[in-house]
Amino acid sequence: MLKKILCLSAIFLPFIGTARDIDLDSIYISEESQAYKRLISQKTDAYAKAASKKVHDGVIFARWISGTDIVYIREFQYINIVYLYNQAKSSRKELLRISGTVTSVVPDPENRYLYVKYLTIEEDPDLENHFMTIDLITGKTRNRLANNLFLDFSVPAQGSSIIFESRQGISEEFTETGLARLLIPVSDYSSIIHDRNPTIALFSPNRSRCLLLNGSGGNYKTVLFGGGRTPSDISSLQEIFWLGNDSLIYRSGYTGSYDIALASVTEESRQMLIQNSLNTNLCVSPRAGKASFLYNQMIIIYNFNEKSLIHTGLEGEDVYFSPDGALFLSLFHKDLFITRERTMLDKKSAITANGTSILRIYEQSVNDEQILLNEYSKNYCQKKIQAYSSFLGIKSN
Repeated sequence: MLKKILCLSAIFLPFIGTARDIDLDSIYISEESQAYKRLISQKTDAYAKAASKKVHDGVIFARWISGTDIVYIREFQYINIVYLYNQAKSSRKELLRISGTVTSVVPDPENRYLYVKYLTIEEDPDLENHFMTIDLITGKTRNRLANNLFLDFSVPAQGSSIIFESRQGISEEFTETGLARLLIPVSDYSSIIHDRNPTIALFSPNRSRCLLLNGSGGNYKTVLFGGGRTPSDISSLQEIFWLGNDSLIYRSGYTGSYDIALASVTEESRQMLIQNSLNTNLCVSPRAGKASFLYNQMIIIYNFNEKSLIHTGLEGEDVYFSPDGALFLSLFHKDLFITRERTMLDKKSAITANGTSILRIYEQSVNDEQILLNEYSKNYCQKKIQAYSSFLGIKSN
């Protein structure tokens, strides 16, 4: 049974909304090569140069739940362990253990609950999808079977509840009581329903608007309640967020060439923040007023208020800011790091020098057929050269 879970994890998880910190270098460049080993060493060293603090290894999920506390999950072969960590005291405690394979994790914006979807395999062998609610204060859990392996719900900006699609339509379930109410009857959005795809509902912060999305594979139909218009090029159900009540930040594009766009729903305006990236992993930290995404695996920070972009010189996944915006979490090779943005900026010269070394490795590797693993490897190296050239202010060929 346990071996089957591991096998399914390898098959399914690259397609699930929760990032799995995939090592792209190992897909395109031989792990036995000196180039690969130097790349991993240099990229890890970038965190040291940024004076980042390593919290733990084997981590698949981490979020701030206060200005000092973090919840994170470590993944082992047969079990997942949920920890609470106080970054000020550098202390941790184990909260609980989850057997099976975690497929998605969503925190409650009020920082009280954690919503976890995971799968197990029974002896039949049948997949069983589970939905677990974890109370981060008491450690108590509630568990029930789920209909869908993938992420099929959202959380509103205020209150402890989840928004999901029931047979009657878009509904809201309150976490503390388990009571549910119908918000939007299915007859009001039946035109966008396709096959058995769940409809995802995203409410703006003040709930004046609600965006519904339905589809799969980058092809989505939408309807917006509350007035306005939606972009026609949305390519992800997970990488789309409200920035205030009038704007959306989202992923567009297609496999191997993704963009991050910022669009108004009240005006004919759209801004492309990055273009032509291998992956994006868009994350938003509303209280900090910041978003993060990846340009060919390099972390980019976007400040809502200042409308500024920072190319960090660090690689990683799942970047989330503390409520005050001073610190951010990131995962690199399943190592969880905490970085102070101000310190990172002060250390830019050291990070830049490190980036120059990484750029040279990719430039040396792009035509080395002995270490390139497949027909896409050269394009991958070229994408990485573009990312580091952009960071260094160098015009790439």
